[in-house]
Amino acid sequence: ELPVTLLPAVEVPQLLVKVAYANGSPEEVEENLLRPLRERFATLRYLERMESRAYPETGLLTLYFDYGAPMGLLY
Repeated sequence: ELPVTLLPAVEVPQLLVKVAYANGSPEEVEENLLRPLRERFATLRYLERMESRAYPETGLLTLYFDYGAPMGLLY
């Protein structure tokens, strides 16, 4: 078993986007916020995949990028 100090530091290239929609149902959050965001983000360079979840008044969108993507330049 390797000591923790010998394990490589791995940064997962992902970005979490949280959006708010006052008094919005999960369906409204999906239709009015998450769907348009997914359409826009789909063209980002290095994007591997996206996952989204709609909740009452909130939406979460996680963007996963290729390893080696220049994360500092993506946002």
